[in-house]
Amino acid sequence: MDLGQATAEEAPKAQGLIDAQGWGPGPYAGETWWAHEGGTAMGVLRLVDAGGDAYIEDVVVREDLRGNGIGTALMREAMASRDCSYFLVCHDERVAFYQRLGYSEISREELPEAVATVCEAEGELNSDHAHLHHFMTTATTRQ
Repeated sequence: MDLGQATAEEAPKAQGLIDAQGWGPGPYAGETWWAHEGGTAMGVLRLVDAGGDAYIEDVVVREDLRGNGIGTALMREAMASRDCSYFLVCHDERVAFYQRLGYSEISREELPEAVATVCEAEGELNSDHAHLHHFMTTATTRQ
């Protein structure tokens, strides 16, 4: 398995996995990171710059490959690409996964302004009891 940031030529293949899993349609903002074999996407992560911080927008692994460490490998690879605080929004069932990667929950009010702007643009700030969002970060000091 190869991991890394998708080139302009590779990005459509990687983004096709997001569409195929029902997360689309694009266009997609930010950098596209992917895990692949022979150019076939196994997992995709989108990383958006947020004023010096980074926002993890999507982490998608092909359904038949989930549970094999692909999402973890993608997260570690993308997070090693820059020295900053990372932020993301997830649902209940993913909180423990991100905690294992060093994330902790924060309140919506603790999001830096640039991160909140990205979240708003992506439609992640609004949630209800049926679709609850958890805000998470790797930041050790609150903004």
